[in-house]
Amino acid sequence: MEMKTNLIGKRFHRLLVIRSIGVKNRQRLWLCSCDCGNSKIISTAVWNTCTVKSCGCYRRDFARKQFTTHGQTGIPEYGIWKAMLRRCYNSHTKDFKDYGARGIRVCDAWRHSFQSFFKSLGRRPSKRHSLERNRVNGNYTPKNCRWATSREQANNMRSNLLFTIGNRRQTLAAWVREYGVSYTMVCHRLNRGWNIIKALTHPVRITKLSVKF
Repeated sequence: MEMKTNLIGKRFHRLLVIRSIGVKNRQRLWLCSCDCGNSKIISTAVWNTCTVKSCGCYRRDFARKQFTTHGQTGIPEYGIWKAMLRRCYNSHTKDFKDYGARGIRVCDAWRHSFQSFFKSLGRRPSKRHSLERNRVNGNYTPKNCRWATSREQANNMRSNLLFTIGNRRQTLAAWVREYGVSYTMVCHRLNRGWNIIKALTHPVRITKLSVKF
């Protein structure tokens, strides 16, 4: 039989018990007033489990708050953040082999919060800017990342990085001229974690086109 429990006047989270409205399946039913102004009927058993906090408005408000915490899921920076996480942690993405598989990780603050990522870098200055790691083998952290254009990335690599092949050490620009290859292509390969020899000498893949007459 139902236990004779009087819940009138008791409150849990947003719900206040107003009165009893009967019994169903041997459980007393209670009419509750929600802080939002709506009403909700719950049983003694449900009340005792403390699983219901409102008429349903709490869940909606929580979801809305989660969305508006950054409120910017539609902006380009959010997509860039999601792509960063995918290539570091989703082994099914095509770029995982160049990032996550090589041990590239995202710092905890950025991995669990777009807001933290956005606060660190702000908006990218233009559509030509992308997320760059200053150290290509380093993780995604505030100190190792910035917004940069492809030209800025190339200039940064040209001015700051020297490469040694055999007994000779010179800038990337000098090696590219010597090997007669595309500077942009080599920069892209190095950013993907290739070593300098492979980046300079690996054959360029040529896509075959089928032509119908």
